[in-house]
Amino acid sequence: MPIRDLATEIAAAEQGSCPDEVSDETVTRVYISLLHTHLPRLYELNVVEYHRATEYVVFTNGSPAVETIMDTVADAYLSPAVETSV
Repeated sequence: MPIRDLATEIAAAEQGSCPDEVSDETVTRVYISLLHTHLPRLYELNVVEYHRATEYVVFTNGSPAVETIMDTVADAYLSPAVETSV
């Protein structure tokens, strides 16, 4: 999934709104936080692969715990457009 799309989904979840209603400023704030803090840490834990050059992130950890958490988050907070690919 493109990192910008992930940032949009997270921003919408934080605001309790749909992705189309989130401001560009809010998406940029989340995007920067993902790039500088969250994605590097998740990469270190082998939960995601992300590529700055292509700005794409994929969930890589096949652990049932991670998949369960991601499914729960997606069901509870994110719009149907988000996928948790392995």
